[in-house]
Amino acid sequence: MSYKISNADFFKKPLDSSDLKNESQSAPPHSETESVKAKPYEQMRAGGFRLHEHTRQTVTECAEALKSIGMHNLSNEVKNVLNRVAHERFTVAVVGEFNRGKSSFLNNFLERECLPVGILPTTAIPTRIRYSPYEKMAAFDEKNQKTLERALSSDMWDGLVAQNFGETSFQGNAILGLNNAWLQEYGVELMDTPGAGDLDDRRSKQLGDALLGCDGVIIAIEAPSPLSMSEKLFIEERLIARKMPYMMVIVTKLDVIRKEERAKVLRYLRSKISEWNLEIP
Repeated sequence: MSYKISNADFFKKPLDSSDLKNESQSAPPHSETESVKAKPYEQMRAGGFRLHEHTRQTVTECAEALKSIGMHNLSNEVKNVLNRVAHERFTVAVVGEFNRGKSSFLNNFLERECLPVGILPTTAIPTRIRYSPYEKMAAFDEKNQKTLERALSSDMWDGLVAQNFGETSFQGNAILGLNNAWLQEYGVELMDTPGAGDLDDRRSKQLGDALLGCDGVIIAIEAPSPLSMSEKLFIEERLIARKMPYMMVIVTKLDVIRKEERAKVLRYLRSKISEWNLEIP
């Protein structure tokens, strides 16, 4: 389930106090002391407005009932919608097959090396990147229980990257809180995802579940092999068929293509994308 933004210009300007007038009148009061006392990972997970506890409990019980009768996908979708309503963020996932430069793109966009990169599939779990005054990384298991919390460092991803030779990979998701001015100003949450062409079924399922709660996607396609058959199927079946309201294509690894050939690669991609006749921003 996605919500289409009718006024995209809203994201081009910082929030004004008047924008929050109605929300502040209806939101329950909370003290500054409570905010200061909250643990860092709780601050990272904190959202915009608070749902009535009875509403939250009712929807949670519905999700659990669906799960108990075997409707796991629908149960996950209900939970994702509940989380989105509670957090009120605009979530953009960076997707693509493995080794397409998704994590490298996010590191460059955020102007810091905060995500693991490598030649083999590296991103094992969906990693949400959001603003936090406390810079922390927290990992949560499949039951959404926090299992660890680490300060930002070169070894903070130990045990959380993809294992490729029969070893057991961590199952769950991670939240990376960064004190980033752009994330703070626009309230956007970015998400790094496992490779769409990863042969690990569990990571493939994690990607599908993560996309349920996204408002938009950035599709990473590498210049040396642009828009393969598997990439076309992924875009058509996972994104277009689900009516993802906002999609963007980025071309990575263009530097390995000879300069005189780069324009040809971009023209090819434009022609293939135009064949879908997509009426989206």
